[in-house]
Amino acid sequence: MSQGKGTPEKIGFPRHILFVATIILLPVLFGTMFGWVHGTIPLLVFYFLRLYGKNVGGKYILFGWILAGIAGIALEAVEQLIFSLTLVPAGFILSDSVERKESIFLSGMKTTAAI
Repeated sequence: MSQGKGTPEKIGFPRHILFVATIILLPVLFGTMFGWVHGTIPLLVFYFLRLYGKNVGGKYILFGWILAGIAGIALEAVEQLIFSLTLVPAGFILSDSVERKESIFLSGMKTTAAI
């Protein structure tokens, strides 16, 4: 993300958190229309970890999950949130596999085992 004059990275922080929370909450709230979004959760985690690194990308994911968790508890949709949470380690494993330059087969097997 580019940092122009007077536009610190902190401005993008809430936007990224809301994006992560929205992607998590779409299949929770509108499961019949957006149930397929569950499959993109590992890709979302992978994207943020590769683009922003483990520290910053991990913060976006963590705070997005906290926000989605609060909304899910308020909307009484905890079961669907727990299911979405089980898909997050797959994104971490994929990102780690790319960092270690592992083969596609090995990273796919690790991800499948994590899910």
